[in-house]
Amino acid sequence: MKKTLLLVLGIFALSTLPLLAKGPGPCKEDIKKFCAEVKPGEGRIIKCLKEHENELSESCKTHKAVKKEEHNKFKAACKDDIKKLCKDGKGKGAKIGCLKANEASLSEKCKAELNKPIDDKDVTK
Repeated sequence: MKKTLLLVLGIFALSTLPLLAKGPGPCKEDIKKFCAEVKPGEGRIIKCLKEHENELSESCKTHKAVKKEEHNKFKAACKDDIKKLCKDGKGKGAKIGCLKANEASLSEKCKAELNKPIDDKDVTK
């Protein structure tokens, strides 16, 4: 369950990109090069990478594109479930928690996205 929740959070908000600075990954060097002085948290690393979008390495650009595609796929698969079951949730984390709490009531397509193995989406590889 913990792995699934981490996966969903990463896909939903691309919030795992700051972790790449700490471990191996396709954006690690770009983060060091362009965002070394940026304090991690509150989306600052992601904002920094966006500001340097044209200067990023091809591997980082590809990685970001894959993550964006995964995010969009998850969002599309769970959009109706979020509206139906989690409309009162504030923030992305609350909505993810709501989806997990209501897993038995989710559509099959949302359930499938929510429960994809973490190994298929590990952003630190």
